[in-house]
Amino acid sequence: MNQIKQMFELQQKLNDTTNGLIWTEGATKEGRQNFMASLHLYGSC
Repeated sequence: MNQIKQMFELQQKLNDTTNGLIWTEGATKEGRQNFMASLHLYGSC
């Protein structure tokens, strides 16, 4: 289980580095909308 948590945390760091800290809000640092966030906004998930 510890390896899964480590992998998750590494992926979060990669996302933060690549897309900026606002990626969890549905936008990248370049202002592009996150596909999964757009699905959530429109009620598809």
